[in-house]
Amino acid sequence: MKNKMAAARNRAKAERQKRYEWVFLNGKQVRVRKPETIEDILVDDWVRQNADDIWLTQNEMYDVLDARQWERDRTAGDWAQSRDLATPEPEPASSSG
Repeated sequence: MKNKMAAARNRAKAERQKRYEWVFLNGKQVRVRKPETIEDILVDDWVRQNADDIWLTQNEMYDVLDARQWERDRTAGDWAQSRDLATPEPEPASSSG
């Protein structure tokens, strides 16, 4: 009987260790729930990396969409600037008339 109780207690402890972690908060050690992960990546980061624009819109994650659009605009601006530097534009012909 005693061994069955110990085995159950050990299984319960293992489950708690999977779900919770110990951290220091305001100088005290407290147990908090571990953040959820997918493939060892936090769920929020995984969604930012893998979700398409339609899914983000349907789930009202406009902040992620704005960040993506800002990143696209920034990289597009860098590409345009490097392209302009590589091939200078011809000067416009002056009209005298």
